[in-house]
Amino acid sequence: MGTPEQPVAASPRDPASSTVSLGFGAAFDRLAGPDGTITVPAQLVELLDSLKLQPTGSAQSELQSLIDSVAGPDAQILNKDAALAVLGLLQSSALAAGASTLSIGAPFKSLSKNRSYIITGHLANDETVISYLAKLEEHRRKCEAEGRYQEAQAASIRLQDLKTAQVAKLRQDLIVNQSKELEEVRLVFEGEAGNFAAMWDNRVAEYETNFRQAVGSCKAAHDQQRQQYVETLLNKRPTKPKPSREYLQQRNMEVNLAKNKQYLQAVKVKEAADELYLAELEQTQATFETEQKLKVSKFTSKQQQEFGSLLQRAARGRDELELRRISESERRMFRYRNVVAELENLHNLEMVQLESFLDAQVAAGKAVPLKDEGVFRRKREAIYAATF
Repeated sequence: MGTPEQPVAASPRDPASSTVSLGFGAAFDRLAGPDGTITVPAQLVELLDSLKLQPTGSAQSELQSLIDSVAGPDAQILNKDAALAVLGLLQSSALAAGASTLSIGAPFKSLSKNRSYIITGHLANDETVISYLAKLEEHRRKCEAEGRYQEAQAASIRLQDLKTAQVAKLRQDLIVNQSKELEEVRLVFEGEAGNFAAMWDNRVAEYETNFRQAVGSCKAAHDQQRQQYVETLLNKRPTKPKPSREYLQQRNMEVNLAKNKQYLQAVKVKEAADELYLAELEQTQATFETEQKLKVSKFTSKQQQEFGSLLQRAARGRDELELRRISESERRMFRYRNVVAELENLHNLEMVQLESFLDAQVAAGKAVPLKDEGVFRRKREAIYAATF
């Protein structure tokens, strides 16, 4: 079956397609035979290579299925329109495969790529494919009107195959994009989990550093206070005893004996008084030492209680810090589960909308574009803004 030979220019709204189409005509004409066709897949691959669009990965594996969709399963040649349609489908597949729903560098700012069926109401999202479908339909009607029913049947089959491929592609693209979105949300969550753990490790390390500094300062202050207290007590050490009644009586007796010129008796009384003085001084100093040790012990015990209180406050602070860490971790997990649940609900709505669109295509042959094409974008923005 023949189709019109003139290629359809890409829409100005599609810069990538416009850029490719500028060199497409010359490259195709260089490879085309006298009948204006190229062979597949050999010359088609050479054409794509000359346009620096050599398919790789999944796009390369899809090339033959795209050729079958456009030109039929037994096609050996492609005219310019068919080749341009294959190119459009191939570019769409490559873009879909490489599309990212989220940017990990700037999470939740770059949303899923626009699905043109929501805005335009067309199955295909490439102007060359849409134009090719229109020309196939026009060719089918022309053949039907002229009684060339076999050609009309062939065109109808190719139209149906191409539309079926587009339907499958729409479903697959939506599933892939939604899976990527959930995966990238998971990656963002895991990346933030590492930052979260590092942040809390730093907090705990800082707390322990401050605690060690507080312990060191407390010990140094206690040592200084205890030293000053002991020095203060030593300065109060008694150098003479409090005179007892017996000692005073002996001193009076000594004086009286000396006045009465009883010097031998006075010497004996004086020696006894001196011995009593030394004994009382030793007893006074011993009492002072005992009292000093008791006071130092009480002072040290008070310091130990203060130090114990510091350790208890530190333990409570450490426990509170750990509880806050657990609480924030649970809130993070709750937010993650919430955003996943919201996204899954949104994905279900998107799938329902797509199936409704496809049902309209089957029922009426066309679908009305979504009146508010930004509805899903705004839902995503609301989910991310409220959760993250």
